[in-house]
Amino acid sequence: MSEENIEVKKILKPKDRGAIKKKKPVNARGLTNEQESFVHEYVRCGGKASTAYRSVYPNVKNSTSEVNSCKLLRNTKIKEAISEEYCKIWKEKDTESFKGSLVAQLNAIRNATIDSMVNIEDGVLTVKDIADIPPEALLAISGIDYSESNTEAGQSKRVSLKLRDSLKAIEMIAKIIKIIDPKADTQQVEIIIKPPVRPDKVPGDESNEPV
Repeated sequence: MSEENIEVKKILKPKDRGAIKKKKPVNARGLTNEQESFVHEYVRCGGKASTAYRSVYPNVKNSTSEVNSCKLLRNTKIKEAISEEYCKIWKEKDTESFKGSLVAQLNAIRNATIDSMVNIEDGVLTVKDIADIPPEALLAISGIDYSESNTEAGQSKRVSLKLRDSLKAIEMIAKIIKIIDPKADTQQVEIIIKPPVRPDKVPGDESNEPV
């Protein structure tokens, strides 16, 4: 074996390859930028790990996001970071500024009108571009569905908006400002209806019977 071949073999040793590979920088919590983004997205979307993973890595397949997001959640540092973020949220919920911000968002949902989201021209209704919809109206949109189908007239495209429940928003506002009991699912009002008394009977008479 020539000296040249020996030198190449040394370069390709696993230990040498590992030494060349650079580690990604980590922050104070010991997380990479991608891991930190995953933590924030996980909390933002309500604990939907697969959705959070696709927000950080938009080009991956659904099956890949499900597997890799589960791996991330088994990481001790990531679990600790998620707990820290949730603790911050609960502390903020006790402040008046947070309540004011929440009421403002709920009011935006309550006051949103359909004309701020769609255009009507010559009897045809179309959904506006996201950039043309006011920010406060976007809060009222919970989802957008898009579908295509082939018809006799040609290809048909359909866009539909899913809106948040404005009545639910009003109820939540009422609970925050304590118009209704925030612990009660429904408000119960006791109504007592007394039967009418026959005019020929004296009040207080035990024989008095309702009409």
